[in-house]
Amino acid sequence: MTNSGKRTFYQFFYIALFAFILTIIWEFFLDGLVHHLFNIHYHEDTIEKWQHVLTLTVFVILGLTISYILAMKKSSGQEQAEQQLNLMSEIVSNMTEGVSLARASDDTFVYTNRKYEQMFGYERGELLGKHVSILNLGFEDSLDRKVSKITACLNETGEWEGELENIKNDGTHFWVYAHISTFVHKEYGEVSLSVESDITARKRAEEELRSFSQKLVETQEAERKRIALELHDSLGQNLTVINNEIQRSIKVCKAGTECEHNLGMVSRMVVQSLDEVRSISYDLRPPHLDQFGLKKTIATLIERNSQSSGITLKKKLDFVDGDVPDISQITIYRIIQEGLNNIVKHSSASEASVELVVLNSKVHLKISDDGRGFELNHDESKGQGIQGMSERVKILKGSFDISSEKGNGVEIKVVLPIS
Repeated sequence: MTNSGKRTFYQFFYIALFAFILTIIWEFFLDGLVHHLFNIHYHEDTIEKWQHVLTLTVFVILGLTISYILAMKKSSGQEQAEQQLNLMSEIVSNMTEGVSLARASDDTFVYTNRKYEQMFGYERGELLGKHVSILNLGFEDSLDRKVSKITACLNETGEWEGELENIKNDGTHFWVYAHISTFVHKEYGEVSLSVESDITARKRAEEELRSFSQKLVETQEAERKRIALELHDSLGQNLTVINNEIQRSIKVCKAGTECEHNLGMVSRMVVQSLDEVRSISYDLRPPHLDQFGLKKTIATLIERNSQSSGITLKKKLDFVDGDVPDISQITIYRIIQEGLNNIVKHSSASEASVELVVLNSKVHLKISDDGRGFELNHDESKGQGIQGMSERVKILKGSFDISSEKGNGVEIKVVLPIS
């Protein structure tokens, strides 16, 4: 028998013994006292007394046993709850993510687990009672905007998640991915629970990849520019010379002869090839971009597409070329170029618009059409053109958003930082 079993056996034995003794006292001693005081007597026969003793003993045992079982269940439930609470405390304390609890009334920490303190470089319990702002990094205005955005989201949905740039106790900057939620605590009132993971290594890898991608794009654009110049200055000039020689030869031929007809046909083919070379050269690197700037180049691009497609293209270009850095200029041009190409080829639109404005040190671009649109989960939304636009924006730390519904056209929004 286990120790627990022995303990239970003795407990029941003592309950039975106590009930038996209590019943004997009642029958053999208190009965006489009651008879003497009140002249009432219950049992004259000794055998009846013992029968009554046994009966009462059974009932007392049952009553005490039931009471004991209920008490044990309550005690066991409390013990299990305490065990669960201790287990949860151990789990939270040893999580690989940092966990903190902050009181909403004054934004001070009331709990931090070991990982959270290690992540920020503090000793055990050192953060308790301190304001949460000591861990936040950022200029005062940008920090206020970030906090306001998080607070608004928490008030609306009760939770927020995203990336935060923080500062350690020794001044080191690092990145975390945080999931914040709110609830009402019985002791602290409304609190915010934050679970955070250090993503600094991932952010560094992303920055290295972004830097590499940007250099790759710059190299690609430089190569495009070189090829465009070669096509224009070499092949284009050669085709022009060839066409001039053909025209001279045509003048030698007699009118209406086969010689004139054949040379005329060759001349038309050369002119067509020259137009195609110029078009390819322009698409590779529009000369207007270097000669006249982004604004005029975009206007020319829109006009060319409107004339060739018959689609009414509206434009709003509210910026100065000097406000937009060179790397952003070619990115903006390529996005507009790809966007207009998609509208002409796939949208079946009758009207489209391009808006480009500079506001609050950011470039805001919107391309929209009234065409057939598509479902965003469809393959069209994952095409190379759209993916290419998104990647170009990501390289420059901008935001890219596309919205569309079948039958309601497409809208592309791009925001690029100027600095």
